[in-house]
Amino acid sequence: MTVVVLYREGENKGDVGYVVSVPRRRVRQAVERNRLRRLMRAALCTAVKQMQSTEGDIPFRAVGLVWRGSEEKPVKRLRLWDILPQVRELLRRAWEGCL
Repeated sequence: MTVVVLYREGENKGDVGYVVSVPRRRVRQAVERNRLRRLMRAALCTAVKQMQSTEGDIPFRAVGLVWRGSEEKPVKRLRLWDILPQVRELLRRAWEGCL
């Protein structure tokens, strides 16, 4: 997974926008792509809300995730708890990169 972050200038208040992309080249079936998008969006919302509750206001204006593939499990078997740790780690690195 790849993360793209737009940082805020000035105050760190306001909502965070989300963009999720699952390329057809990586996941051929539309049903699986849609499911993966829903999982990634839910993981992203959960991770951002957790960061806001622990860190306060975060400096992100928008966060984008791009799926790059996974060899551990087929998409049909992926669950939120499989994706959430990866998203948390990506956001943590993005947070540290802006400090």
